[in-house]
This record gives sequence, structure tokens and C-alpha cells, in this order.
Amino acid sequence: MLFRAIAGEAELLSNIASADTGMTTLNAQNWDRNPAVTSIACILGSVVSFSLGDMTMKHISQTTVPLHQAVALRSAIALILTLLLFRGGKSLLAAFRTERPVQHLLRGLAVSVSNITYFAALAALPMADTAAIFFIAPMLLTAFSAIFIGDHVGPFRWAALVVGFGGVLLIIRPGSPDFEWVYILPALSAAAYAVMQTITRGMGLRESTLSMALYAQVGFLAGSLALGAALGDGRFAGSGGPAADFLLRPWVLPTSRELTLIVFTGVTITIGGYLVSQAYRLSSASVVAPFEYTSLALAVTWGVLIWGDVPDALASIGIALILLSGLTIALREARAGRKKLSAQRMVIRR
Repeated sequence: MLFRAIAGEAELLSNIASADTGMTTLNAQNWDRNPAVTSIACILGSVVSFSLGDMTMKHISQTTVPLHQAVALRSAIALILTLLLFRGGKSLLAAFRTERPVQHLLRGLAVSVSNITYFAALAALPMADTAAIFFIAPMLLTAFSAIFIGDHVGPFRWAALVVGFGGVLLIIRPGSPDFEWVYILPALSAAAYAVMQTITRGMGLRESTLSMALYAQVGFLAGSLALGAALGDGRFAGSGGPAADFLLRPWVLPTSRELTLIVFTGVTITIGGYLVSQAYRLSSASVVAPFEYTSLALAVTWGVLIWGDVPDALASIGIALILLSGLTIALREARAGRKKLSAQRMVIRR
């Protein structure tokens, strides 16, 4: 889904479609004739693209392909597409040039953990519950920014954080007979994602968007290949549960259908990242950010139509509270003039 972790201030690192990638302005004057309408169309397009990717990954969890293999192939496809579409005239060496390899390593580790835990959760949980719990990412990022970076967070946003976490508890219901350990996975994914975005914010504008996007995909690829090396022989398979089964099953030779699904997820992450970068390039975060939350509606829709997952009363209230909290934080930060690096985060997360 669309995940709204807010990555900080300064300039928006979402110029994949413009100067710092070496790409042309792509008829910028046509994009900019009605920038607000165009940016809203782009963000809604990215919502649909990422949502389709998540839905497809849930389908892949029901095949014979293990999670780490699916992510490795998807990331390789996205890495190739990013280089083909957004490298412009840069050489490969220039595209990957960086002065901060340690920060990229930490970001790659965090994004790999976030990615793997999220898709493992999707295998076992309804899409709506998984997406809603992950929406605590902007709340965690706000808290991390206050604790580790020293950002000022007023009582209004702290109150929104409390409301959002209350919504998560209504979905997870710890201590109740309905509680399952897999509900921890999207929360862990959100925490890892918030850590990654905190690191991204610390790097600021000192790295190009292209290098950030490329190293994110490299992080996905390296993390999934490492898991494949550790688990790919299937010796731990059969431990029970859809999430564990998706993670622990052995590597296979994908069928044509499975490979098509994986290729499709690689395409969706590339298209979605491009569209969200355009959205935040053309308009302010206050215009764009609220429309990202339509992803929750799509998650509910796919869950009901395809898998018959209808949220019960408590889960519905929890989703509504998370949505209210996330929108409140997004709008408050936008009004405070904080630029949201949504393009960067979406390319990374999805």
C-alpha cells in the first residue's frame, strides 16, 4: 500500500523525473499547467500502482515461490528499470557514487527488514489490517525525530500519536483470544521503516535521489539474497502458518505465471515511485499527502472483493483512528513547512 512515513525537512528529494537524474524535464511545462490537479492525479496513480503490487505479492505468497526469492527478483527488475529509465546520461559509476557507504548500509539493512516483515505479514493477515498497522510509520518517525534529532513536536501531534497507537491496539488486541503473533510483523516493518527514514533525513540533500533509490533496491536485493542463502534450501520449512511458510519455503524455478506476477511487482514499484516523485515535485505536501491515505480504502476493497476479508467493528474503528491520526500528523507537518520526502520513501518501501 501507500505508506506515509514522513522523512523530514529541507528540499524534497523527489526529482527522479527531473534534474538530478539527468532526465529531461519531460515536457515540464505540460505537467505544470495545472500542477495541483496533475499532482493529485499522480499521487492517486501511485496509490493504485503500489496497491496492485501489494495485492500481487499477497497472491505470490499463495504460490510455491518463497518471499526472499520473490523480493530478490522484484528488486533486480526494479533496479534495472530504474537504471534504464532514470539514469539519463550518467555512467554506472556516477549513478552509484556516494560518500556515505555506512549510511547506505544501515538504510539498506533497515529497508530490508521493513520489506520482508511487511510482505510476510501480508501472507497471513488481511490487507486492510496489514496496511493500517504499517501506518504507524509516520507516527514513529515523528517520535524518532523528536527523540534522536531534536525536532520540536507539540502536544497536538503527541496526542495524534496516542490516538494512532490506540487504533493499532484495537486491531492487534494483545491479550485477547484473537491475538496472533503475525500482527507484530507490520508494526516491526513500520519501526524499521521509520529508522530508515530517520537515517535518510540525516543524509538530507547530500546524496542524489538516483543514488538513494538505487542503493535502496541494492539493499532489498542484498537482504533477500542473504535470507535466501540462509533459508533457501527449505530446511526450516513446514513450521506452520502462512507467514512462516512464505518466508521459509525453498527457492524454486518459478512457473511462467509466477514469474509474470513477480515482474509485475517490479513494474509497479518503478511506476509508483516515478508518479509519487512527480506529485511531490509539482505541489506542496499539504496538497498531496492527504491523498496518499486512499491506499487504506484500496486495501479494504481488495481484501473484501478478492479474499472476503471484512474488518469487524473493532478493526474498523482502529483503522479509522489510524487514518485520523496519520492525516492529522501529515497536515500539521505540512503546515509547519516540513517537506515530506514521499517520493524517496515510496520508491524505497515499495
